[in-house]
Amino acid sequence: MKIKITGWLIAVSVATFAAQAVPQLFVGDSASAVPPSLQRIAGPSTATNQDSPKNAVAYCPSGTRLVGGGGWASDQGSGKVMLTGVEPIRQGPNPPKLDYYDVWARKTDPAFSGAWSLQAYAICAAGKGLPANSGMYQHSTDDQPAAFKSLSYRCAAEQRIVSAGTTTVYTGEHVPVGVQLVRASGPLDITRSTAHTARGFGGNWKLTTTAICADPIPGVQVVSEVVNTATAAVTCPAGTSVYGAGVGGSLTDSGEAFVRGLYVSPDLRTVLGAFTVTPVGGMVVQAVCAPTP
Repeated sequence: MKIKITGWLIAVSVATFAAQAVPQLFVGDSASAVPPSLQRIAGPSTATNQDSPKNAVAYCPSGTRLVGGGGWASDQGSGKVMLTGVEPIRQGPNPPKLDYYDVWARKTDPAFSGAWSLQAYAICAAGKGLPANSGMYQHSTDDQPAAFKSLSYRCAAEQRIVSAGTTTVYTGEHVPVGVQLVRASGPLDITRSTAHTARGFGGNWKLTTTAICADPIPGVQVVSEVVNTATAAVTCPAGTSVYGAGVGGSLTDSGEAFVRGLYVSPDLRTVLGAFTVTPVGGMVVQAVCAPTP
């Protein structure tokens, strides 16, 4: 399968992406080659075992601020693990309170006995790489039962989305509800988040959307593609880097199809998204690209 993106061509092997842990697919995953003013940090992977749920974090270095990130559940292609939260947390920039990207995942089926792991990725910026007047904002739904919920947050009129996050919460814990959509809109004015319950969960839960907003970045552009598969990738144009990553199904209920991973490559050029199964109506993967500082 090939995906055409405004003149760039990416060859995507769905079978390879589904069967392997994503870090094995990119050379030099443990270190970033981009300038310190913009870097991608890979947090430690969790243990590979049957435990569920799992939580993974990636911290930004001292003196930098979080602008985006992602996470990946490596489940050997089973399609039995879903992300329940991919959330930017801003509390830094100096120790002991550093910004970090927080990722949660759990089995879609409690009977699944396979081993799996989880890893988080943070995109951190400083100096000329940090968008002007950036800040973190959140908005939540009510805490009521529902099979499907959707939510958005709009930046102030003069600002634009740098990246989006979302999480599903019930009394402070992550519940059997999986992420279906987490991305910015095309014009970068709002976030879009959706989630769906798994296996008929009928308890109360709420959906939270998180926005990193900032003054418009000169030269920013959104690169995205809609495909009828469960895995897809996009790459930023030459001379630009990923500031924000997004993935999702449609804006409406996609049934029990959940996001399994949102991966950002070490060189901050490529975003890879994956679902447990192909969503009804296909999926979208998105990169918010801006000139490399």
